[in-house]
Amino acid sequence: MEEFQECLALSDLEDIETRGTLFTWGNGQLEDPILRKLNRVLGNQSWRDTFSDVYAFFDAPGDSDHSSCVVDLNVNLRSRKCSFKYFSFLAMHPKFLETIKSSWDEDIPVGSKLFSLGQKLSHVKKACRKLNKEGFGNIQQRARDALSKLQDIQSRLLLNPQTAYSAKRDANTTFYHKTCIAHEARNAIRYLMDNEDQRIDQKEAVKNLAVEYFQSLLGQENSEVQPFTVEELKAIIPYRFPQEWTDDFIAPPSDEEVTGIIFAMPKS
Repeated sequence: MEEFQECLALSDLEDIETRGTLFTWGNGQLEDPILRKLNRVLGNQSWRDTFSDVYAFFDAPGDSDHSSCVVDLNVNLRSRKCSFKYFSFLAMHPKFLETIKSSWDEDIPVGSKLFSLGQKLSHVKKACRKLNKEGFGNIQQRARDALSKLQDIQSRLLLNPQTAYSAKRDANTTFYHKTCIAHEARNAIRYLMDNEDQRIDQKEAVKNLAVEYFQSLLGQENSEVQPFTVEELKAIIPYRFPQEWTDDFIAPPSDEEVTGIIFAMPKS
């Protein structure tokens, strides 16, 4: 094994992320069972850079004594659409008001007032993202990256608290990004098992299976649970809400109330 490890190090090869069975070979003897991880899938850093989402799935051996292995090179993961967030520091940009006004005044297609408002807000969001990227270097993304880097360093120091290691780790940005890629690969959900014990590994099917599971878990009525009737609730809760208060609560808000709430909000 020592020679094997030296060979891997000299060849710049390492195990890729795996799922499925931990051991890949067995002697098939119930009285004196022996299990080993003999089969491996290896790759170098260049291969990882090309297939950042690669993983290997070791299936049950079946009628063989070795587990079969399938390597998934799928990199067509759908990008997650992030919601827009306005940051108050954007207003510090010297061209903030000019840029926002110019975006708001852009020509839009003819439509309803609500459609026009949505188009104007969309133009303003694009302008805010551009200001953030050009004027502040996308500071919130850099802050998230810095926090992620800090947490990764802290986790490694808890496992291997060496001063020299921590200094090298903190300065090596290339190694940091490689670690992040490996960390993401380890935490990705590659497949799920359905009710018929079939492996589902298509991204859309995995998502739908997860939704169906929780819908069946949380979306069914329990026939053994009987809710209280209105008469029973009145019998155990003698308090009655005043009718005039009820009228106020169910009434739609007035224009003055909406204006007051909006202008009472903090500037940020």
